[in-house]
Amino acid sequence: MKSRPAVKYRKNRSRYTASKEPFIQHILHLAAKES
Repeated sequence: MKSRPAVKYRKNRSRYTASKEPFIQHILHLAAKES
């Protein structure tokens, strides 16, 4: 059961990160700022 979502995620990860990269970087920046 665990392998199925992992494969799905891995398959879509490149497209997902490509579209969400700026947002993720922004969140990481804020997180680093807070800590």
